[in-house]
Amino acid sequence: MNLCNETVTVINQRYNQREGFTEYKKTIIQGTSWYGSLKSNVDSSGLKAANQYIVRIPADANFEGKSYVNPIAYWKLTDEEVKGAFTFANGDLIVHGSVSEPDAEITPKLLHDNYAEVLTVLTVNDNRRTNNAPHWKVVGA
Repeated sequence: MNLCNETVTVINQRYNQREGFTEYKKTIIQGTSWYGSLKSNVDSSGLKAANQYIVRIPADANFEGKSYVNPIAYWKLTDEEVKGAFTFANGDLIVHGSVSEPDAEITPKLLHDNYAEVLTVLTVNDNRRTNNAPHWKVVGA
């Protein structure tokens, strides 16, 4: 896949039942494609605009040695198992660049306050079965 020279950080959220709160786990991925644009729409209430991002993540990108699991399987992992896994799920966050804060300090507010481009995952297309350039396509706003 061409122009896969960007680094992104995927922030997976999962509910910690033992502690009773949502926690965030990051995975820094090197070798991705990041594209952002401004989308607009006119309706009866006027002009509405929002940033839309498309991130393409090749199946052979650098995932820090972690393995992809589907969202349902990810939420069922133990605390120890989740350390070696990541997923792409609606509602998760992706930051353009590397997030330096440790997992225990990450919150959506911290990310939006400190990083210029943060997207919320809206859709995920798993294109890993294609013969040419297997990848995930993640769309967010």
